[in-house]
Amino acid sequence: MSAEAHKARAARWFEELRDRLTAALEAIEDECVARQGTATAGRFERRAWEREGGGGGVMAILKGQVFEKAGVNVSTVHGEFSPEFRAQIPGAEADARFWASGISVVIHPRSPLIPAAHMNTRHIHTTKAWFGGGADLTPVFPIERDTADFHGALKAAHMADAVIYSVLVMPITNDAGRNVGGENALTTLGERTGGRVFAPSLGPGIDRAFSDILKELRTQYLLAYYPKAVPLTKDPFHRLDVKVRADLRVSARNGYYGETVTSKDTR
Repeated sequence: MSAEAHKARAARWFEELRDRLTAALEAIEDECVARQGTATAGRFERRAWEREGGGGGVMAILKGQVFEKAGVNVSTVHGEFSPEFRAQIPGAEADARFWASGISVVIHPRSPLIPAAHMNTRHIHTTKAWFGGGADLTPVFPIERDTADFHGALKAAHMADAVIYSVLVMPITNDAGRNVGGENALTTLGERTGGRVFAPSLGPGIDRAFSDILKELRTQYLLAYYPKAVPLTKDPFHRLDVKVRADLRVSARNGYYGETVTSKDTR
């Protein structure tokens, strides 16, 4: 498939995704109004815009009963990167021309019990081509079930001796809605299972990240020991702290699950 065919297919896919998302959000508005029997369901209003320098897009905005404001916007633009910016973009050093198509979603519900949602993703062409983007949910109030699910996933990783690596194309900050107890969930899963989180730049940076992961997986060591005189507790998780010389670096899980007072007494 030619580069132009790839571009057309990507732009069409973003528009189709926009249509599916707006239809789903309007259906939620309809369901709410049907139950209340009084208010008017919100509907998306679309407005086209043009970009000076090449391309443009369509904004779709809804103000309704469930959603205070929701926006689902698509764009397809082209042009040239500025001299000071092109060095930061893969494939633009020698040729500053670019093409990009994408979608941006922002959903703010009226109820504080429903998390706000943000998502954007795009397909970019220079002399190289790639997809990028990210998404998050931002709850106003902590949800105990989500916290339990997170800790359940962490326990399952420990029990399975799994090492978790994450590669973030777009870094997720601690306040982006994917955190538990003030810590980023992916970072926590990586650190506590002996893995790592990579946030590489696009292009060669991603290749280096996967190369580093493969290198670490090829240099693992399984250390076993039998702890003596460790008193049993009600907490089945036993923490570990692995220390090495200052000139070395080690990634290790932060503990293991073992016997408890209850499990010992019921044998």
